[in-house]
Amino acid sequence: MKPAIHFTFSTCAFGFTGKVKGLQESAVLHVCPPVAERVGFWEMKTTFIALLASCFCLPVVGADIKKPGTQTAQELKVKIGTKEASVHYWIFLPKSYDKKKSLPLMLFLHGAGERGDNLNQVKKWGPPKRVSEKADFPFVVISPQCPKNKRWDVAQLHSLVTHVATTHKIDRSRMYCTGLSMGGYGTWAMIAKYPKLFAAAVPICGGGDPATAKNIIGIPIWAFHGGADRVVPPTRSQAMIDAIHKANGQNAKLTIYPGVNHNSWTRTYSNEKVYEWMLSHAQVKPANPTKGKQAPRPIRELLKRPKDNPKVGF
Repeated sequence: MKPAIHFTFSTCAFGFTGKVKGLQESAVLHVCPPVAERVGFWEMKTTFIALLASCFCLPVVGADIKKPGTQTAQELKVKIGTKEASVHYWIFLPKSYDKKKSLPLMLFLHGAGERGDNLNQVKKWGPPKRVSEKADFPFVVISPQCPKNKRWDVAQLHSLVTHVATTHKIDRSRMYCTGLSMGGYGTWAMIAKYPKLFAAAVPICGGGDPATAKNIIGIPIWAFHGGADRVVPPTRSQAMIDAIHKANGQNAKLTIYPGVNHNSWTRTYSNEKVYEWMLSHAQVKPANPTKGKQAPRPIRELLKRPKDNPKVGF
């Protein structure tokens, strides 16, 4: 009796941990002799290579089943240049996610207070908190965590967005970026570095480099800030909007909440019109957001500008 033909590979050899179709420790492809004779060597080789490829594409922490209507913790190994890092994040799949219809994607960036290694901290505010009560939230939401004492690394975030967009049914013409405080700064930095990646952005109580305004004049932006913010002055958001207008950008607007201190995000993320505004913008071609649906004319709602504090920043 001929022995069964089988291929094995060590999980350690390929740096893979987790499950492959329910298997642990190693992945084994068994082909009984009659089948082997029918499919031939090249067919078996192709199948084996496909199995290996699936392992390379999986995140390190990927054993948890991503059930639509819930969010699960994940970890992705990324390599930027010669440096390797792990990105820990939550991913939420809407209840309607069925791997058939492509859905919008939202990247959420938290503030400085949620940095560290406790991923549950990320669910304290914004979309990752909202989806715990709203299973039909119409976005695939990815909410990474920034390590302690670090700032947002836009190259790592780009790798994360690319990974999720590639491994899930994502409408690449409807990818959005939003964040609060340090995440607001991260949002401005993200769209400045990758202006063709997102269809729209919602930075909250953050700021950016006005010199980058010329790079983002084609992106619909709706910024929010508290008029009495003593942590990040609203002039930081105003400076970005003014710079975009000066560069002939017509797609940016700013809403100021009079009398509101630093927490301008609770009110913003509770506003359904913000999400409707996001979804109203889609790139005609994902590679060229300047040809997408345009935002309304700029709106200035800053009633009083407090003196800026150049020492404050994230």
